[in-house]
Amino acid sequence: MTPLGIDEYWIGSYAADPRVVALYRRHYSAADRLHKNHLKNGIVGPSERMILLTVDCDALWAWRLIQSPEDRVTNLVKPDQRRIKKGLQVGEKTSTYFGNEVGIMCSVFRNEGPILSSILVEEAVQLAWRKWPGKRLFTYVWDSRIKSVNPGYCFKKAGWKTCGRNADGRMTILERLPL
Repeated sequence: MTPLGIDEYWIGSYAADPRVVALYRRHYSAADRLHKNHLKNGIVGPSERMILLTVDCDALWAWRLIQSPEDRVTNLVKPDQRRIKKGLQVGEKTSTYFGNEVGIMCSVFRNEGPILSSILVEEAVQLAWRKWPGKRLFTYVWDSRIKSVNPGYCFKKAGWKTCGRNADGRMTILERLPL
């Protein structure tokens, strides 16, 4: 993919951009995960990612590549040192990383602006598929923390489907499969 420029509404940014961190701090999930390192390291964990802001900086989106533990460690990459310390073999499954969901995860979406959320969702989907063609997209919606009577409605309007719940049943998992 060529460097992300201005599309319709989204522009590319980076995980430690102060504007990104400020919007993230107002996201419903931030209270659980907010840490002083977000100011230095950014809002998204280590992986391939795409951080998007609207031109007016009133909406935020973060995509993150989530791979299975087996796929994260290859012969070409230095093995995970934590696995070696635990005496595990490379490729041995050690966790249910994101509930065994794999694909491109929307780890945060916050819209404080006038643009319809479903429009922003659809444009973010198209940008993700430009960078990661043919990959499954997914997200978690924490139902009880959403003010809407239909949590995830903007995703559903943009063609996403419910595909399950997380392990403790608090979050709905939504996905969008490539055409």
